[in-house]
Amino acid sequence: MKSSIRRFGVLTGAAAVVAATMVGTAGTASAHNWLADPGKNCTNATTVAQKSNGLVGGGVVQVRRGTCGGKTYYWGRATNGFAPHFSVYNSNGSFHGSNSTAYGGGATHYTKAHAAVTGGSYRSMLSLTPPVEVRYP
Repeated sequence: MKSSIRRFGVLTGAAAVVAATMVGTAGTASAHNWLADPGKNCTNATTVAQKSNGLVGGGVVQVRRGTCGGKTYYWGRATNGFAPHFSVYNSNGSFHGSNSTAYGGGATHYTKAHAAVTGGSYRSMLSLTPPVEVRYP
């Protein structure tokens, strides 16, 4: 059976956007701060923020946090066949980096993980219309 992924893009219907503001360790958007396949490579993974897109049978989009190689990382995860887009922002709100790589199988997909940024914020979203946003904490 072939699995399909609903990619990031403008769609009609409901929306789900998750933003989580966390204090972590310093990092930059360079390649060495991105970690592939956090679902397999990180431990102590928890959901720090989530939002349903509100549709019957709709997906849930999340910001996840876990320990990877002794460091704290964040990534986006979505259910019901959706693939999330994950962005990182500096403490002053300026854009730091993003990722749309889809890992996982079946109905759950997730992005690469990014090393925590001091005072940074993290957003995982499904690009649907109209957007709905939740912030953590």
